[in-house]
Amino acid sequence: MDWNDLHQARGLDAVREQLQAVVEAANDAEHEGEDPNAGLAAGTGSSPTRRKPKDGVEDLADTDWEWVEHLRRTDKGTIKGELSNAYLVFKHHPDWEGLLAFNDFTQEVDKLRAPPFSHGEVGTWRDADAGHALVWLQQKMGVPIGQVNVADKAAMTVADENHYHPVQNFLENLPAWDGTPRLSTFMTDVFGADDNDYTQHLGISMLVSAVARIQQPGCKVDEMIILEGGQGLGKSTCVRELFGPHWYVELSEAPDNKDFFLTIQGAWAVEIGELQSFSKANITMVKMAITRRDDKFRPPYAQRAISHLRQCIFIGTTNATEYLIDSTGARRFLPVACRKADVGYVHRWRLQLWAEALKHYQGGFEWWKVPVDQAAIEQDQRYLEDPWEERITDYLDGQAPANAYPDWRNGQARSAYINKVTTRELMEYALRLDVSRQGKQEQRRVGDIMRHLGWLKQPQQRVSGSTKRIRPYLRPGADPEAEA
Repeated sequence: MDWNDLHQARGLDAVREQLQAVVEAANDAEHEGEDPNAGLAAGTGSSPTRRKPKDGVEDLADTDWEWVEHLRRTDKGTIKGELSNAYLVFKHHPDWEGLLAFNDFTQEVDKLRAPPFSHGEVGTWRDADAGHALVWLQQKMGVPIGQVNVADKAAMTVADENHYHPVQNFLENLPAWDGTPRLSTFMTDVFGADDNDYTQHLGISMLVSAVARIQQPGCKVDEMIILEGGQGLGKSTCVRELFGPHWYVELSEAPDNKDFFLTIQGAWAVEIGELQSFSKANITMVKMAITRRDDKFRPPYAQRAISHLRQCIFIGTTNATEYLIDSTGARRFLPVACRKADVGYVHRWRLQLWAEALKHYQGGFEWWKVPVDQAAIEQDQRYLEDPWEERITDYLDGQAPANAYPDWRNGQARSAYINKVTTRELMEYALRLDVSRQGKQEQRRVGDIMRHLGWLKQPQQRVSGSTKRIRPYLRPGADPEAEA
């Protein structure tokens, strides 16, 4: 069987099934009365004798390893250079047994201890490791595999049978919470934020939502806390210390490149920095990114795209005080004004902070229930006002010059607020835009301003005495049946 072709056609699962079938078939064979090393003496049929290692090749005949019996051989008794043999070696050889594992957090193969070859070290399985492993198989075991991808696939197959999750292990091995509440004052104690219901909730919800994303990958975490403060304050350092340097990644660009989803795998906290430099389009991408619950992409080791449930939360940082461009999506962002960044506090109480978060999670804390009224106030204070907004507000409140209004309003706007208005009227009269500049981009800009002002777009309605239909905006609190 060509194991390489099987992998290309059907993937690692099919290879694993076939390998298991080979092992099971060998286990079922009759061996009663036979020497366990019979057949290893190069097809002589005689009882094997201990052979001295030749050219550094390990003498398997002088071992009592049962798995050696299952190595596939040629008619002359030499070991075949195929995937199943590399698989057996990586799975059972004392130098390799338990060494390879699939990391469910990073979606990568890990080396849990240093491999037996030169320069072997603990960490992620790399392309270079596959090359070193191939040389080791050839020189140490005498397995005549000629392609590095065969050794690589054997390693992946073995790792796929040994999954682990480092962050779950971290949470499971935390010390018991000592009962002292620290999360409700986390934003105040660490970042010097005001102490109120809003910041108290965020202090708890940030860590609890992170725990939830590990215990329930893909669960709902639609908001992103934004830490505001001067450059060099230490906001990012605190976040890195809290989540751990290996489980933290910082992005300074909008999530619009093909490597974004691959980058956040293995990150517990993803920091999106310099939000003030993002365009409206970038901010829209950020909103889309933080609200997704799964990421579908093709990892380097896979033949096809795979869906990965989200295991990270997003945290924004900025040096600005006004940065929210799109008011309609501002509710996704939860600002916190920072006056300090106490890294020492985070370092000292890190394990207890996570132990308390785990306790809150297990107790059913609802991290998604943000104090919306206070959040809205905080968000509005960060809104980067559009210069058109003042002109539109003056027009709606009857404060624009008298000649700015259309004749059909008959001076109404001078004596009372306008209660209903269309996008076209605002572009033509409030903003004095030429028809050539009344495109979709301008319409969306006006719409953003109106929503920020709290005006609601009404269902389509017919203009009195006309066949024309419009969708006007309605002033907050106004009667929908009232005159414009």
